[in-house]
Amino acid sequence: MAVMQDRIANDLTQDYLADANEALSFNLVRTPQDMEDGEFFSPEMTHQVYGDGEQIFGYKDLEVRLYITAGRLNMYCDVEYSSIVKKSKSVALEPDDIVGPLTKLVPTNCILDNQDTFLALLKKESTFKPYGELISVITPHNNDANQRFEVYSCNADTPGFLEYFERLQMFTMFYVDAASYIDTSDHKWNYFIAQYYPIRAAISYEQYQSSDGNPMYAFVGFTTVYEFYGYPEHVRPRISQMLVLPPFQKKGIASGMLQAIYNKYIDDPKVLTVSGAVSSLRGFNVSVEDPSAIFGSMRLRVDCLNALTRLKVFSVEKLKKGITKEHYDEAKTKLKLNRDNTLRVFNVLLFRATDRNNKEDYKNFRLFIKNQLYAPFRRQDRELAKLEKYNLSKEEISETLAFVPKDKRPDIIHQEYLDLESKLSMIVEKLPPLSDEERKLLGR
Repeated sequence: MAVMQDRIANDLTQDYLADANEALSFNLVRTPQDMEDGEFFSPEMTHQVYGDGEQIFGYKDLEVRLYITAGRLNMYCDVEYSSIVKKSKSVALEPDDIVGPLTKLVPTNCILDNQDTFLALLKKESTFKPYGELISVITPHNNDANQRFEVYSCNADTPGFLEYFERLQMFTMFYVDAASYIDTSDHKWNYFIAQYYPIRAAISYEQYQSSDGNPMYAFVGFTTVYEFYGYPEHVRPRISQMLVLPPFQKKGIASGMLQAIYNKYIDDPKVLTVSGAVSSLRGFNVSVEDPSAIFGSMRLRVDCLNALTRLKVFSVEKLKKGITKEHYDEAKTKLKLNRDNTLRVFNVLLFRATDRNNKEDYKNFRLFIKNQLYAPFRRQDRELAKLEKYNLSKEEISETLAFVPKDKRPDIIHQEYLDLESKLSMIVEKLPPLSDEERKLLGR
């Protein structure tokens, strides 16, 4: 009898088990018609909402559609399924709560269960205006004249914004692994929001036209910045989170928000540096609070563009003379870059100016980079020399120091260089090509 019950339970489990990533979808609604034929997009993850297995039990052919008004972010959850698991005396099974975990992500009564109420709120979208101060307009990568994106700067003192932010940060649970909600009572946070007109949150919106030709706004993405204290009366802004919703990705919104944040802080004498990336020359592992190669590459490209357009010290003729104190000082003063980020920018722009068909020019660049890659080994040698003064045995030294033998270092450095050059090439491809004037200065 017990075996039969287990078999029945197993069959039910398989028939009534849904992949939460596939069952759940979002729809940013601008008009009632969007609920029928609008664009739906799926979460990248649901383990922070429905558990590590990312599964919902108890429903066959489950579909969970979360409709969200594009501007105000009012929500309506529609759940459909062909059948639901039923309780029985022989098998103790209950269907999972679907809507409950979603309601915990947003303010009370934010998610509606009545479509008519939702449609009534949708009519009020025409009066929605972005919170905060307009600080930037983003031109999409495809230069579509019919699309306009705007970035707004907000903080804890922006009227009505914190309640709005409590709605939009729900998306982090579906697109940012190990996400945590921001303590909005801490006034050191700034918010930057992108809108489709479609800091210190940057909020992005798309500005679009209603049926009667009036401008309306749709939420696109956001960036948060925390302002750390810098002695004696300065701040060190650090980028914490950045998210652009899937329908608006690969349009230049993220880099546009990042540039808007830079522009907000660059001319402020109280700002020491703008961070948000812990850089490492090895592997180009760059992060905000969590490692993200995509963010790192984007930030590096933006930094390089700023250096090219704003700092004469990064002109091609000065790059060829090597990195100097002037490079570090100018980058810190005018771009708020720290030393590590300045060196990374210099490496990219030097590679851009290097003629890889010229053996001597190419060799000089490789030696310049490999000298940087060798730095950890030089530190190892210094540490080894210190330990040897205490007459330690080889076994004792190996327990203290992860020493790489000198005969193995060239191969390691060579491979690291190849990996780095590949990543430098990808960045350079996204920068403007050398101009005729630059080529002339380089003697080409």
